[in-house]
Amino acid sequence: MRKGHSSKKAREFGSRGGRPGFEWTDPQRAMIERHWYDMRHKTNADAIAAINEELKPAKRKVNAHYVWRMMLKKYGDEKAGSGRQTGPRRKAPTRTRRKS
Repeated sequence: MRKGHSSKKAREFGSRGGRPGFEWTDPQRAMIERHWYDMRHKTNADAIAAINEELKPAKRKVNAHYVWRMMLKKYGDEKAGSGRQTGPRRKAPTRTRRKS
């Protein structure tokens, strides 16, 4: 490492390399939020498909993790989720007795 370029210093001052993130416009954010909380979409995958269908002209795509993080930043923990079941729930394994 070069002198004066420590990772601690970089973290302290918030310098990060790379390209800056994409910023959504307010109408796009409103559309994403509307679809995410719309309970007519049976699953989160359906909501993401509807969002991506509307974002086709902008040539952008989102995934469930991105939308969840966007809602978490806006509303906090209590309202970040969509309220839908995200996938099949696993049943707890049943115990069987061994015959001796």
